[in-house]
Parts: sequence; structure tokens; C-alpha cells
Amino acid sequence: MKSIELLQILSKQEQKLLELELKGKKKNQLEKTYTAIKKAAKKGVEPEKEQLYKAVFSEKFTTKKDYRLRHELRVLNEFVEDFLVRQQFLKKYKQEEYKSDLRLLVYYREKKAYDLYEKQWNKTYKRSSAHDRFSEMRALLEMNFSVWYARVREDSIRMLDKMRKSTDEMVSCAENAAIEEFLKTQQLAAFTEAIFKQIQPKRVLTLPKVPLVSTKEVEELPVVSQFLHHIIGQYTKAGVEKIEHIKKALELADAVDKLRPNRYQLNTKVTLLGHLAIEHSIYNDNVAAAEVYETLLPLALDGNVQNLPVILHNFMMNSLHLKNYEKVIGLYENHSEVIDSMPQIKRVTIFSRCWAYLFLGKGGQALDLLNTLQLSKFGEKDYYYARMLYIALYCETDDWESAERELTNTYQAMHYKELQNPVFKTQLDCYKWLLKIMMEPSKTQRKEEIEGLKKHMQKIVKGNPSAYSMLLKWVDSYLEKLG
Repeated sequence: MKSIELLQILSKQEQKLLELELKGKKKNQLEKTYTAIKKAAKKGVEPEKEQLYKAVFSEKFTTKKDYRLRHELRVLNEFVEDFLVRQQFLKKYKQEEYKSDLRLLVYYREKKAYDLYEKQWNKTYKRSSAHDRFSEMRALLEMNFSVWYARVREDSIRMLDKMRKSTDEMVSCAENAAIEEFLKTQQLAAFTEAIFKQIQPKRVLTLPKVPLVSTKEVEELPVVSQFLHHIIGQYTKAGVEKIEHIKKALELADAVDKLRPNRYQLNTKVTLLGHLAIEHSIYNDNVAAAEVYETLLPLALDGNVQNLPVILHNFMMNSLHLKNYEKVIGLYENHSEVIDSMPQIKRVTIFSRCWAYLFLGKGGQALDLLNTLQLSKFGEKDYYYARMLYIALYCETDDWESAERELTNTYQAMHYKELQNPVFKTQLDCYKWLLKIMMEPSKTQRKEEIEGLKKHMQKIVKGNPSAYSMLLKWVDSYLEKLG
């Protein structure tokens, strides 16, 4: 029932204000209908028509009188919806100081109260100018143009001079406003294309064409437009060029937040730092990524950002690649509640901690931790990752029989169900080769096999860099130990 749904979405404050208006209406029937629907809304159950009719009209329901109830419910719905519209208008009215000032300026202009008009105009224009609100500035200049035009007879030369100069300012404001609006749209297109690219890697990037000609260099654009230009760059460029765009956007982020509070939530300082750290990691500059994470984490914790568990996981992986294993463990221990609040992140951070324990020589502790997971509930990626991690842990604890058994079982699982990502088979073949090396009694033959596996892995990584995850990094480290 629509009436119930409307009352259920009201906040306590809105409900109080609505009830005050109802009392002021002095419409007994409307108030009775509201009271009956309010009781039903609290219970969350649609009332029987007979009960509702009796509560509203204090008499027995008949089908002939059904129209009366429908009428009262329609009146209540219209009253509540009208109330909600007015509440939203008042809320917006308070937020949009500029529009309030504009109405006042129109009033002063109509009354020809030019002294009051000029003082208010200067105050409003100064505020809009301080925030680079070019559309507002252009509208205010246009209003001034009309005021000066009305006063031409009073002082022709001075007023005409003001009118002419204001048109130059209007053109500049219109251009800056148009550039910002275009870049906002292009940024959304670039963001969408970046997501498309992840799903369809061969997709050709397409962005809306520039509908205007501007001779300005990026550095000459207003701050917000410069920021948007670099945000677009972070979505459309790659490598060093992408990193430079992110860094420049970060330099402008604080200024933009002051000019456009809460406008660019997709590109807050925390988000940009997160992107920068990931880009450094992609290009194996883990030291630079670690420096970014050290800056990022306090900001993310202070802001209680939604993707905080993801940031912590990425920081743990970064520390793992830098062989800072104690840091991996410490990050989890200090923020376990946050990390465990997201099941997928909780799972992958267990993998990270297992690797950390393994490299710290605590293979038994890593096995205990890995045993807390239920592999049967995993998707392909995490399932095979966990199975190969088991093999690594068994090798580190010299449990060769379990390692062989796990290897055989993993091959059987791959045979039973077709792989979506063949990289797991490639990685598992390296594990099989490693176990073969461990069983080789001849030192000469073992050395040849080690060299053969190293070259094989180099070939794999050259063809598919993403295959070189911790799974193959461990094989590399183990081969180093074997000499």
C-alpha cells in the first residue's frame, strides 16, 4: 500500500513536522486516516480494508462505501508527497546560497534600489569567483549588463564602458564553464572505458570529441579543469605517463575539494593515492608503492573509507614483495577487525600471512592458518592458489609425501573440471618440476634440472608477467636455496 510505504520512509524529524502540519489543517478525517496508516506502517503489515475503514469512519465497511476510503487514502498520499517536495525544496534552498542571493538581486533590480543591488552583487560575485563557479559568474555579469543598460541615460559613456567590459568577462566565464562541463562528461566516459578495458582488453578507447576550441594550455586552465584533465589521464594513459597524471591530480586535490566540496567523490585524495600505489606495484617499483601506502593508510583510517580492507590487503602484499614479513603480520594484527569485515579480503590476507610465516621459517604456523579455510567454497582462482600454497608449505616443512599427494590431487581436480584460466596449470607444472628436482639423487642432474626450470619460468613470465605471482616467486626462492 502506497500510504504505508510513504510513512515508512519518513525520518523521525520529518514525521514530527508532518504531524504538526496535520494539526494545523484541522481536518479531522485526514488526521484519522493518518493515525490508522501510521499504526499499520509500524507493524509493517497491510491492514484489512474493513478494519481500516472502521478506524477512519467509525462505522462498518460495505463495498458501496469503498470509494470513500480510496478518496481519503488518495488525499493522504497527496498531502504527504506535497510535504516531502516542500521539505526537499527548503533543504535545497538553504544549501544553494547563490540562488537565494539571485532572487534578492532580482528584487532590488525591479525596485531600482541600485545601492543595495550593487552591495549584494559584489558580495555574491566575490563568493562565486572565489570558488571558480563560472556559470554563476557569467549569470551575474549578464544581470549587471541589464542593470547598466537600464541606466544608460543617466551616464551613457560610463555605463556603456561597463557593459562592454562585462561582455569580455562573460565570454571568459562561459568558456571556462563550458570546458569544465565538457571535461566532467569526458571524465565519466573515460571512467567507463577503463572498466570496459578490464573486461575487454582489446577494446579501442573512444571518448566524446571536444565540442569547442580552446587555445589554452592545461596549465592555463582553471584549477578544477586541470584536475579533471589529469583524472581523464589516469584512466586513458599507461605507465609513467599515467603515474604523472595521478601525481598532478593529487597536487590539485585539496584545492579542488575547497572549490567543489564533495563533488568528486570518485577521485578523493585517498582514492588517488590508492591508484598511485597500485601503478607503482604494477611496474615493480615496490619501494615507491610502500612510501605511498605509508601516506595513504593514516588518511584512509581517519576517513574510515569504504575500501579500507582493500587498501590494507594491498599494503600487506606490497610488504610481502619487499620481504618485510613482520610488517605483513603486524598490519593484520593491528587491523584484523577491519580486514575480517570483508570475507573475500579476509581470505586473501590469510594467503599473504601464510607466505609471511613461510618465509619467516614458521611453516607449521602457516599450515595451521591455511587449514582454517574451506577450499570447497572457493572459486577457481582462490581454490588453485590455496592448493599450490599447500604444496609450498609441505615442501618447506619437508613433508614430501603430503606435497606429492597434494600435487596429484590438484592435477586430478584440473582434469575433472576445465580451467577458465590456464595459468594455474602452467604454475602447477613448475611445482611438479620442482618436486622432481627434490627427488633427483644425482647432484649434477639436479643442477641441470634447476637451470632448466629457471629458464622455463623466465619464458613463462616473459609471455605472461601476471603469472609471476607469489606462487612462482616462492619456486624461485626455493631454487636459490638449492643452489
